Amino acid sequence: MINDHVIENTTLIGGPFVSGEWSIFLPLGYYPVVIPWLLQNRGNLSMLVHPNTGYEYEDHSIWAMWAGEQWPLDMSIFEKETQTNEFGHYPGDSDNPVCLVKGGVCGDDQLSPSALCCYDLACKAAEIIPNGGSNYTIHRCA
Repeated sequence: MINDHVIENTTLIGGPFVSGEWSIFLPLGYYPVVIPWLLQNRGNLSMLVHPNTGYEYEDHSIWAMWAGEQWPLDMSIFEKETQTNEFGHYPGDSDNPVCLVKGGVCGDDQLSPSALCCYDLACKAAEIIPNGGSNYTIHRCA
């Protein structure tokens, strides 16, 4: 569920970055594993981590965190306190998978929940799988 975008020379067109950039979408459940790894292995590169709430000004400023040198951003393209439909997709649709749809595996009996279910769904115990002398429970969005 970690998706990166096509890397083309379009990052400076209509975006806040004043130099080239690379980005990935990272579901919240992966943060505890991936963010520390990125911080430890970024070398001399700067890293901006921000949420995608649709409030693009706040996402790229007061809700963001930097590792390394903080680069200037062109914040004039965003409007404060205004939620947008970033990239023409809504959070949770197939092209902006910030949450799991009905039936998506959201955790287990050791890590539940480990991912977010979409609106009006909850992470619930769904399947019991025999595992040697004990059982293992998978949780799904329902």
